[in-house]
Amino acid sequence: MKLSLRQGNNILGAIGVLLGTVIVVLGYVQKLPFVKNGMPGPGFFPIICGIGIAIFSALLIVENKSKAKKALENQEKDNDLEENILDKAELKNFVYSIGSGILVIILAPLIGMITSIGIAVAIMIKVLGEDSLVKAIIIGAGTSLVLFLIFKVFLGVPLPNSYIGL
Repeated sequence: MKLSLRQGNNILGAIGVLLGTVIVVLGYVQKLPFVKNGMPGPGFFPIICGIGIAIFSALLIVENKSKAKKALENQEKDNDLEENILDKAELKNFVYSIGSGILVIILAPLIGMITSIGIAVAIMIKVLGEDSLVKAIIIGAGTSLVLFLIFKVFLGVPLPNSYIGL
């Protein structure tokens, strides 16, 4: 499958406009006030972000169209926009990243959020990198330790409980 940068930009722009619009609509449907007591209300940030996402996504499409128009006027092919952006290695990385995110979601209630993130990091390092298993485990454990120190010890953030209490 060949996906050019031009097609990718148009798809990304359309998805961005759609998602930005959905965010704004959800802000209004949930009756989140934009301003409350003269201060920004709970709907302020999501609505501003949704508007920004939609506007900049639309600008991506406009820029893409203007580059294509200029290339046609000059009767030349815009090679930058026609190159294939789908690379098997990047697609593999994307699939493993999404898979590790799903793994964290599945494992979090069982073994805890911090532990599941550490395991996912170790798996990603081993599968996508060329590092040894020992190094991947050490980095995964270190990630869990740093997350524990930051969120539990220093910030005191309550994390979801697990069946084993981690």
